[in-house]
Amino acid sequence: MKLLMLHSDYLNFESNEKALDSADENAEDKKIGECLVAFHALQKEDEDGLDSVVSQGVDEIKEVAEKVGVDKVVVYPYVHLVSDPARPEEAKEACNDLVGGLQSENLSVVKAPFGWYKQFEIKVKGHPLSELSREIKPKKENRDEVVEEIDSDYYILRPNGEEISFDPEDESELEKIDSESLKSFVMSEEMKGSRRMSLRRLMR
Repeated sequence: MKLLMLHSDYLNFESNEKALDSADENAEDKKIGECLVAFHALQKEDEDGLDSVVSQGVDEIKEVAEKVGVDKVVVYPYVHLVSDPARPEEAKEACNDLVGGLQSENLSVVKAPFGWYKQFEIKVKGHPLSELSREIKPKKENRDEVVEEIDSDYYILRPNGEEISFDPEDESELEKIDSESLKSFVMSEEMKGSRRMSLRRLMR
């Protein structure tokens, strides 16, 4: 996601016609006094990390709003900030989520209509923080976070083909294992993961 944040004396916009099938149904014209205008655009690479990108976007906009001393923010979708835009449906979702996230931070939020051709007039203040840009990338989960989200079932397969369900988190389940080498494997680094402390107790 790319952001262009402008601390402005005013922003006026009028919606002329729909540009997308997924455009907002209602498009009210607005005249807004002093505010932080957050032009934003979602990139194609952001689609798989939408929650992360939106959360970071909310934090960035909130931080700038606090620095310039305003509590009114205009969330203005502006696809022209990027060369590889996300799908309109994803971009619309991100726009709505930005609005909701900023409102939850007790900011007064105006949303410019998504998917409309608009004309606008803006007067930007001239201080050092009045024009700021940010590029936000999805945060990558580390291995432990990914593993924690995976639901796994474990089974012991006996030589005769019998399958026995097995819960590595339950220490008493080790009694189901006849082979000492298999018990050692279960207690090894490969199997511990988040169960490290529990399994270490078995080794004492």
